Amino acid sequence: MTAHVNEDKTTHYWKVISKLQAWFQLDSKEMCVLLGGIPEERYTKGIQTGSEALSEDEAIRVSCLLGIHKGLNTIFSDEKQAQTWISRPNDLEPFNGNAPKHYLLQGETQNLLKARKFIDYWSTNS
Repeated sequence: MTAHVNEDKTTHYWKVISKLQAWFQLDSKEMCVLLGGIPEERYTKGIQTGSEALSEDEAIRVSCLLGIHKGLNTIFSDEKQAQTWISRPNDLEPFNGNAPKHYLLQGETQNLLKARKFIDYWSTNS
């Protein structure tokens, strides 16, 4: 049995997901991948109604994206720099010369967790 996010928090999560999609300038297909490969119909319904239950894994993924967002705003004083970080090539591990977006869109929860850890490190040591 898959654990799900408390119903009271579901609408809030979908609002956060919508804001993160806009902030990171991602399309709905990319967000579906970042949420673990959910069907686009489910994603659209979740954004429109806020009523689609999220699994624990999906909630972890949202938490990672939110942490990356927060950390980027700490690292960069210029919001445009923070927003475009995901699309700019990065030579450091774990990105190895690719844009973080490319790494994250491999769809693995571990990639989101590693990217968040990377951002957390730089946001606390900048």
